[in-house]
Amino acid sequence: MYRSEKGTDFHLLTLKGHNKSVSKEPSGQADPKPSKDTNSHDPAVEDADVSGHAALNDPATFEERTTTVIRLGSLLLAAGTGGYRVKRAMQRAAYALGIKRFDASVTLTNITATAYLDDDYRTLVSEAPAIGVNASRIEALETISRDISDGITNAELNRRIDDVVKFVKTRYNAFFNPLAAGFACAAFAVLNKFPPETLLFVLIGAFFGQLVRRTLAHRGINQLGVAALSGTVACLIYLGCYTIAEQVFPGFIMSSANAGFAPVTAGFVAAVLFLIPGFPMFTAFLDLAKLDINAGIQRFTYTISLLAAATSAVWLVSLVTGLAPLPQVANPYIERFGAEWWPLFIWVASFCGIFGFAILFNCSRRMALLAGAIGATANLLKFVLSDDAIVGLDIPIQAAAFIAALMIGLVASVVAPLNRIPRITLSVPSSVIMIPGAAMYRFIYYLNTGDLGRSLTYFFDAFLVVAAIGAGLAIARMVTDPHWLYDRRHPRFFHHEVIGRTKRALRGIRAARRAARRALKETTDNQPEVNNEPTQHAQPKFKD
Repeated sequence: MYRSEKGTDFHLLTLKGHNKSVSKEPSGQADPKPSKDTNSHDPAVEDADVSGHAALNDPATFEERTTTVIRLGSLLLAAGTGGYRVKRAMQRAAYALGIKRFDASVTLTNITATAYLDDDYRTLVSEAPAIGVNASRIEALETISRDISDGITNAELNRRIDDVVKFVKTRYNAFFNPLAAGFACAAFAVLNKFPPETLLFVLIGAFFGQLVRRTLAHRGINQLGVAALSGTVACLIYLGCYTIAEQVFPGFIMSSANAGFAPVTAGFVAAVLFLIPGFPMFTAFLDLAKLDINAGIQRFTYTISLLAAATSAVWLVSLVTGLAPLPQVANPYIERFGAEWWPLFIWVASFCGIFGFAILFNCSRRMALLAGAIGATANLLKFVLSDDAIVGLDIPIQAAAFIAALMIGLVASVVAPLNRIPRITLSVPSSVIMIPGAAMYRFIYYLNTGDLGRSLTYFFDAFLVVAAIGAGLAIARMVTDPHWLYDRRHPRFFHHEVIGRTKRALRGIRAARRAARRALKETTDNQPEVNNEPTQHAQPKFKD
């Protein structure tokens, strides 16, 4: 077993083969020089005989290089990125280290990979028990993957990975992180048309709920139990703040329950919206769209489990207090401030909510600002298309969500490369604000109360919107990335290889230069020796 950092174990299964027979060569002593394999169907295989020259100058064994590759993939998996991105990064690293062929199967917590070099192969299994989201680490590891050169050594690649493990930590402290959760939930309250009186209570409840969640998560407590407990704390803190405010300012609180507005007591639903697992939810849809079925199903199951734990907390509080997460009928912001201000409220609330969730995902400030601007504009477009109080188009909410997500994906495909950041760290945080979290909680509430009609209505409303968002992101990726457009077995897929045309051209030039030098050296070595001693008639060409 090889342990590279805390929480990630690598179990090495060493297997060898030569013409379907077992080789007697000692482990790790295989000739690292690759040979051409015309039966390989992996991306960038046709360049492997060129990129394999890195192994000639690398003292690391085949086993060590394979372990480094799967270490890179395990760190990416633990950071929360999709299975396809994990496979792509590992393939880049494998080919750069001179590994001829690299096959991997990625799930939610495991990677099973087999590397081939000549007649030798290694199979490794990696398990990452910690599941979370760390966008900054995704960015750093993706940068290593993109900038890797075929002349890199195993030691240099390990050094770069060590730098990421050592220096890319949690960006935000134990105060700013829960505060971001509070602002994000308050923004959700605005978009879900909860009265303005609820915003401060939502912020305070979400702050303490996220503080409990963060504290217990750092202690390694079970994530499902942490989600249920932190959701309960957020609801109780919200209701406590409401009770105190009702005693101090009774007229202020009572004025919010008029003209069809939802009562302030129903706002406790918004205080637990920080528990919505938006990142794994959308990466699950992207994995399924890429036909990574195992990874997609496991991520989706993980998402459903977290949602069940969070919604159970809302149902428990509702059962004890007798309160109900009632839906909104009228829009208090339009009634009080006028319809002309409602689009501005939408954009500002969307930006604050996306920025807050980006902080929870440990995004850098640059990523959070870009995601906030893109997502706020797209969410405003969704409201323009679906909310008849703005324009009157009255398009179904799921169709509007699809168009907005498609816009996010297309814009992210342009903005992310210009800023050298992974597209997933822009597209997913930008889309989280469109998740109908309140509908998910109401689905569980009415399911537990036995009102199946309302329960199914809220379930299908939430599911169709989330599926539409995932479809919009997937189609945007297919339009802008040939590796998503074509099936891996299709010849067009191999035309757009992982390595890229530019790198293939550069490698071809380097290979031609090496061949020319070898030919010149062989010609020089084969020439007969010439007496170079000067004769009496020899005159120097240049004089001092």
